[in-house]
Amino acid sequence: MPDGIEDRNADVWEPLLAIADLVHGDWPQRARVAAVALVAAAADGKQTLGVQLLADLHRVFDGATAMHTDVIVGKLNALEVAPWGDLRGKELDARGLANRLRPYDVHPVDVRLGDVVRKGYKAEDLADAWSRYLSAASATSATSATPDAEPVADVADVADKSEGTQTFDDNLCPSCDQPSDAPNPRCSAAQYHGDGETP
Repeated sequence: MPDGIEDRNADVWEPLLAIADLVHGDWPQRARVAAVALVAAAADGKQTLGVQLLADLHRVFDGATAMHTDVIVGKLNALEVAPWGDLRGKELDARGLANRLRPYDVHPVDVRLGDVVRKGYKAEDLADAWSRYLSAASATSATSATPDAEPVADVADVADKSEGTQTFDDNLCPSCDQPSDAPNPRCSAAQYHGDGETP
């Protein structure tokens, strides 16, 4: 199994790589390059939406030190060139925002603005994620896990076609596509499988 392909991805690719090994020829190499390319493309698709959320939050905060969740969600959904107002037919809500920020270790907290205390987010809690992900250049090589392999041209075409098709359901774990309110011990993203309560 190439480096970087593990857990659920390894379960999916293991029989395909075994078949390629039985066929011999250049198929073992081609299969492994394809596996790395397609897994990387899927990971980039998930990261892109998360990074877009961080960028849009930075834009929405616009120097504010803290904001209530309902205000943040309203401003995100009002952005014209952004997906938040129509995520598979519904707008981003407080639970969806919390679920999407959880991988970045950002959680809703009590925010006092004037005399009003409601759940919200503080810029200081988002600062680390902003500095890490908005300034980092994401570049994943399709052949990084197989340094001795020659690139296979048609694999890149397959990987390109897979981009842009990733969808996200606020009620599903983005790693295993199982309900996020149901335990799933086999899932590597255990943080998505809680008790189903709204954060």
